Amino acid sequence: DLLLLGLVVTFIWSIVGVSIFSASSLRDDYAGDDSNSFDSFDHSFVALLTLMTGENFPGVMWPALNLHPAGSLYFFAFVFVGTIMIMPTIVAIVFDYYKR
Repeated sequence: DLLLLGLVVTFIWSIVGVSIFSASSLRDDYAGDDSNSFDSFDHSFVALLTLMTGENFPGVMWPALNLHPAGSLYFFAFVFVGTIMIMPTIVAIVFDYYKR
């Protein structure tokens, strides 16, 4: 249930991210790595999953913040909900499952 909630939250934030950050000028800032861009839903979804795990945090966030500095609220909210609330709970559930 919580994994599904994490996917739904990432799905919603991906749609919002595409609507905010999809711009042709942003494409050049990702240095050839389109998987962290917000040009399409699938790239945005992968970028947010990367952000949720904490891997390559600056590579996902800084090019988008250079385009829209107000996007810091977008990333702060996602990091708070995804990384601080959902991910530790998923890890705790997996840990409890293996502990049994």
